[in-house]
Amino acid sequence: MPPVLAGIQFACIGAVLATGPLWATAPWLLGMQIAAVGLGLWAIGVMRPGRFNLTHRPRPGAPLVERGPYAVIRHPMYLAVLLFCGALVAARPTPLRLGLGGLLLADLLLKLHLEEEALMAERDGYAAYRERTYRLIPFLY
Repeated sequence: MPPVLAGIQFACIGAVLATGPLWATAPWLLGMQIAAVGLGLWAIGVMRPGRFNLTHRPRPGAPLVERGPYAVIRHPMYLAVLLFCGALVAARPTPLRLGLGGLLLADLLLKLHLEEEALMAERDGYAAYRERTYRLIPFLY
């Protein structure tokens, strides 16, 4: 099932990007996109090359990353995707784009849930990390 979820995720992102301009023109939405790119690059930089995984299963032997944005939220790359695509949907909220945005949100929340279940089962220390961090949105969720 998770490869299907990754496929849905990338299809939604691609469709949102293909149905309008790449960058929002409203300053607050453009700022949201710039923040999303910064957050995504920060998360990638902290994670180090070769540690990416498109499925919900943790890579065997990979350490738990707890620094950078991961010190505050457990899924900063998902937040970056949602901020970037959310800004594009808000900039041009057609029924198609609203549907794609909703599907992307549902898909990422399901992936997030599956990842957390796997990490709880397979990683020592994940329960403590989970207790001191937020899932997706600092100070809220």
